[in-house]
Amino acid sequence: MESNLRKVQHVKQQFRMGTQKKKQHSATEEVEKEKRYSLFLHNDDFHSFDYVIDALMDICHHSTQQATQCTYLVHFKGKCDIKQGSMEYLRPMRQALSGRSLKATIK
Repeated sequence: MESNLRKVQHVKQQFRMGTQKKKQHSATEEVEKEKRYSLFLHNDDFHSFDYVIDALMDICHHSTQQATQCTYLVHFKGKCDIKQGSMEYLRPMRQALSGRSLKATIK
């Protein structure tokens, strides 16, 4: 009877260890999936402030104030970090900005 109890305890311990390893592995995968990137908008000296502000509001869902601030930063600093998130989240925004002839990069 005692021998069976030891076997059961051993199996439970092995199960717990295996579960912990799986949790650690899935947590690592989640971190990789959730790696944060930044979407940068670059100055081009071609488009009007209103054009850029409208694009940021439409594509990045910025408020008027946020889009205006980003546009001024792009104008005076040369670029601005306009959005952060996963690559999957930012890529469509970068493509949409490029579709409006605005230069955007993800880093």
